[in-house]
Amino acid sequence: MLKDRVLGAIAVTRALGDQVFKLPSIYTERIFKNAQPGFRFSTRVDDFLGRNLTPPYMSNQPDVRTVDLSAEDAFLILCSDGLADLFEHHTMEDMAKIWVQIVGDAKGRGGDENTALCLLRQGLGGEDVEKVSRVLTVELMDKWMDDVTVVVLSL
Repeated sequence: MLKDRVLGAIAVTRALGDQVFKLPSIYTERIFKNAQPGFRFSTRVDDFLGRNLTPPYMSNQPDVRTVDLSAEDAFLILCSDGLADLFEHHTMEDMAKIWVQIVGDAKGRGGDENTALCLLRQGLGGEDVEKVSRVLTVELMDKWMDDVTVVVLSL
């Protein structure tokens, strides 16, 4: 890890794409650097090629766990790391509890409320209009905001 990134170039591990992090550097140098014009990387290959010593640094093998979800009101939250970024001041364990509470409250209100949207709304700032406004306008404190995907499935 360099600057909290894999090879100092990418912040997360991914199953699809980002082949330069899965192959020996010789492939990256000979194939990807000589690809057709217009083939683009999200990072400059030369910046991390010298650190690409013992690939693969990423894997497309899923981490599968079996969990008993026999509860009557069970649901599954699938999301990208962008949602976790919105709750960045919490541990993963705390985030999970918060998310379950948000979805549970939304389901408890009944109706056809979009529970994924409830999670996103809370992450953006909930009822704090000033915070939501900062996140959705040019007043964003960081230079960028990661994409956010949220799906809540009732089981």
